[in-house]
Amino acid sequence: MKPDPKLGKGHFIAEAKGQPGPGKVVVSAEFNGKPMQMGDFPFRLKRIPDPVAKIGGKKDGNIPKSALAAQQGIIPTMEGFDFDLYPRVISFKMSRYGKGRDPIEKSQDGGGSLSGDMKSIIDQSRPGDKILFEYIKVSMPDGTTRTVNSIPLTVQ
Repeated sequence: MKPDPKLGKGHFIAEAKGQPGPGKVVVSAEFNGKPMQMGDFPFRLKRIPDPVAKIGGKKDGNIPKSALAAQQGIIPTMEGFDFDLYPRVISFKMSRYGKGRDPIEKSQDGGGSLSGDMKSIIDQSRPGDKILFEYIKVSMPDGTTRTVNSIPLTVQ
């Protein structure tokens, strides 16, 4: 455990190691130079949930072309999670499908930012075109890599 500087004295952050399931928290303190066990209690360890990938604050649906063109990239968010965690996008694929047009696919292996080619494809999109962000790989603070939700959008 380590002290939590944001909350002040007497507040600590515990990092759980191991598999999800039942665990035990043991509390001890040092008195007069001697460690003393203060007690223990059961604790349930849970896996960090998957983040939700969004672009322009959307995870699906319709989006104005101007709003999509103004975006810098994909942002993974921890919806409904009690702690501040900041996963980061490692890679993803963007595809555009339009009526009477050949599909276009571009991959990004350098993070969550839209490449110049991707921005150009968005600029050339028309109302009704489908833009799909998929195979979104995210690096989690616990060291794991996860593939998260796809983002299907329709350009307005």
